[in-house]
Amino acid sequence: MSLTDLTTIAYGVQNAVRNVGAVLAGQATGRGGRKLGWIEQATELVLTASPAQGSVTFPLELADNAPTLDVDERELGSAAVDAFVTGLEALSSDEPLPTGFDPGVLKALATLSPVFRKGYTSIELGVDRGGRMMRAAVTSERLATVRRLTQQPLSAPSTIEGVLIAVDLAGEPLTCRIDRPFLPSVTCLIPRAMREIVKGLIEHEVRAEGTGEFAPGAEEPRRLVVAALHALTPAIDRNAWRQHRPWQELALEAGTAPFDAADAPNLFDDDADLERFLAAAHGQRT
Repeated sequence: MSLTDLTTIAYGVQNAVRNVGAVLAGQATGRGGRKLGWIEQATELVLTASPAQGSVTFPLELADNAPTLDVDERELGSAAVDAFVTGLEALSSDEPLPTGFDPGVLKALATLSPVFRKGYTSIELGVDRGGRMMRAAVTSERLATVRRLTQQPLSAPSTIEGVLIAVDLAGEPLTCRIDRPFLPSVTCLIPRAMREIVKGLIEHEVRAEGTGEFAPGAEEPRRLVVAALHALTPAIDRNAWRQHRPWQELALEAGTAPFDAADAPNLFDDDADLERFLAAAHGQRT
């Protein structure tokens, strides 16, 4: 097997597992750029053995450095691998996307297409769960399904965060929209049973979870059928992003004085304390 083909497969599988993990953690994928550090760490795959003779076989394991956050996402890597394999088997152009899949996951799978133009017939995946094997395969037929899915409207589990704006609170379902900085607004259809919750969250930052409806080829949902709605504690004024004022004007308004390094507090007791901080910032253990 050529190194080019091998790296194409490895890149596609790693990105697909990572994107599934991001979706399970409530993050949208497909926008480019890196994922949050703890998601990358939780879903990192490592090569654990040399290829066997015959068909090329790579035993893979999740890296053993667990996420630094002490939260439930500690098991995210295993959940992402399982959801990737089971979801791959369930992919259908006639059904909503499986749990953990969104247009970004489909995009990662599509990167495997070049190896099938070179005579390969299947990339088989197996996960050993205590003697119980979960199996799936990436084939040219399955990638054709991926292409069809990217060319048609999609429904997939989605999470949207932003400011909730009322549109129609008299209809069934209720119609609102969520405004997001630098991203398109998303129309939300909310069950009338949640009307009192909605009224209390109008013009507040919220997290909406439900089924997103994606236009063909789109990576952001145009509409969300809401199943759950939660208030978010804003880190900044929720309307601040609408204002466009230069930093010089804000500094003058606040009476900000020039920074004097002598006034900076001593943040670290010694060099060892600084080293521990830097290691933690990079997700490493000391």
